[in-house]
Amino acid sequence: MEADINKAICWYQKAAEQRHSRAELTLVYIYENGVGVEADINRAIQLYANAAEDGDAADMNNLANIYYIGNRVPPNMNLAFEYYKRAVDAGDVFGQYNLGDAYSSGEYGFVNLEKAAEYYKKICRTGLR
Repeated sequence: MEADINKAICWYQKAAEQRHSRAELTLVYIYENGVGVEADINRAIQLYANAAEDGDAADMNNLANIYYIGNRVPPNMNLAFEYYKRAVDAGDVFGQYNLGDAYSSGEYGFVNLEKAAEYYKKICRTGLR
């Protein structure tokens, strides 16, 4: 049986419309990397945002990374910081690391080493794997 990427995307889309998180994540990969379709970062961002709205901490962190790095969109440090904070509030350990970096690096227009240490200590208590 031959693979049909268009049919697969159609079924992933139907599942994503029902807010199935794995379908949304698969579509993010498809649209972010242009697998079988033209790359569409805006569609990928919308899918990440949907997952973030549904409380997916890892996707909050992933969305923050897109805005921080400027992955085919202009960097937006305010949105990156907001999504890192939401990821931390939802329990994402990688968000804790990224928020610690945000407070220690100065890239966000401020430095607060006390806050940075607080987030790094949380990582030590929960473990980053």
